[in-house]
Amino acid sequence: MELKVHIEHDPRFRGTAIYLYGKDKDGEFVIEPMEFVLHHLTMEEISQVNRPTFIFDKRGEGEQFLQEFAQALVRIGFKPDELKAKDSEITAMKYHLEDMRKLAFKH
Repeated sequence: MELKVHIEHDPRFRGTAIYLYGKDKDGEFVIEPMEFVLHHLTMEEISQVNRPTFIFDKRGEGEQFLQEFAQALVRIGFKPDELKAKDSEITAMKYHLEDMRKLAFKH
């Protein structure tokens, strides 16, 4: 199965739209909209919940979905905080190297 994820900022919904689609042995498909239902539970009730929000029946499909989802997020500009910190470090290093070049090649 080939699974794709498309994410876009959508003003019609005043938020972000996520589309899941792909192709399998039977042809092209789209995953229909899902409704997420919020249930308020006590801590004891939460500890008894044994069903995950998502289940992927076949091995590898969950990993494929997560990879596609992560790539779609990056395409619209999302980055984990760890990568944002690395970007800042790289920018600082570039400025430092530029300063060092000016000092080294001053003559």
